[in-house]
Amino acid sequence: MTRRYITAATALCGLAALANASPEQTHRAELLSDASERISLDNPDEFPIRVSLRSRFTYNYNYRRDSDLDNKATGGFRSHLSRIGVRGRIDDNIELRLQLNADVDGGEVEILDAYGAFKLSDEFTLNVGQKKLPFTREQLNSSAELTAVDRSLVNRVFSQNRSQLVEGVYTQFDSRFMAAFSDGRRAQNKDIGDPDTADWAFTGRFEQKFGQGGFGRYSGYGSWRGSEFGALLGVAGHYQSGGDTGRTDDRDLGAATADLMLKGDGWGLAGVFAWQHVDDGGPSFNDFGATAIASYFIEEQWEVFCRYDGVFADSDRDNSRDFNALTVGFTHYFIPQSHALKFTVDAQWFLDRQEGSLLSPNNNQGLLASDRADQFNLRAALQFVY
Repeated sequence: MTRRYITAATALCGLAALANASPEQTHRAELLSDASERISLDNPDEFPIRVSLRSRFTYNYNYRRDSDLDNKATGGFRSHLSRIGVRGRIDDNIELRLQLNADVDGGEVEILDAYGAFKLSDEFTLNVGQKKLPFTREQLNSSAELTAVDRSLVNRVFSQNRSQLVEGVYTQFDSRFMAAFSDGRRAQNKDIGDPDTADWAFTGRFEQKFGQGGFGRYSGYGSWRGSEFGALLGVAGHYQSGGDTGRTDDRDLGAATADLMLKGDGWGLAGVFAWQHVDDGGPSFNDFGATAIASYFIEEQWEVFCRYDGVFADSDRDNSRDFNALTVGFTHYFIPQSHALKFTVDAQWFLDRQEGSLLSPNNNQGLLASDRADQFNLRAALQFVY
């Protein structure tokens, strides 16, 4: 037993070092059973190492109305997502997780998750390393279980993404509380003293579920046919400060979010509200965002969905233009009640111009640089999960 704990400490230090150079939320039981843990290498202590693979290949076709463009249409294929995950146990209470991603532009491999999870009791788990901050529900949702081709524009602006942290997770019956002390918002793979890190940061999230099923049921917005009614209510807050130690930017950031997810027999509804307060030492700004999403299975393996995004920037900002977007689409699941192999098509209408808003161009989300309103984007994506 002593040897196992020494081995766990050594491995954890190695993962933390890699992070300096969440996990994805647990997949549904159906996905785990048919796709994500098929490679198992037994170690001498009979605790297997499990490997998961994930790929999403897309085609984008975009149309902009900018008058200075000779060719207003832009299209092509791209490897939207290419990931490999490894997880293994030292004993029944210690798990190590590593997730790597190949960058779309150039193929450079980066570390997403690298942390140890210590189960200290049936109710409490301590996570140490690099993982997702416990803030927006959509960011915590598994990328394998997205309803549209990619996450919402609101999530892109307001999520805290990943950081290097110490996090406690306490679960009691239908309630869950997560609290993290970290390097701050989007400090993934940042070293000590990096200007993008904070001197200190705290993040907390509380979730209350209602109805049947565990918390794993809410790792995506959709709901299979035959499911019973359930709901998840979540609230979260984040605050960080910088500029008081060497080389960090003089920047304070506060943020809050509230979300509600409803699921039933083949249908799902969700709403998100987000706010952030940014103080860079000059004028401070308050920005807001809202997302609403609905999905419905018209047949067992065919799901339709729609989504609204609104990002409302502070009027005192230079880039103060509000940005609204609508998304509609469908998904075909090749394996019933499984995300292991699926084909998604969605159409996006960006009602406002990108220039002058909080949204920078992003190919994953189909948004290109534009000084005109009414930009359109069509995406088709084939996803594999093994």
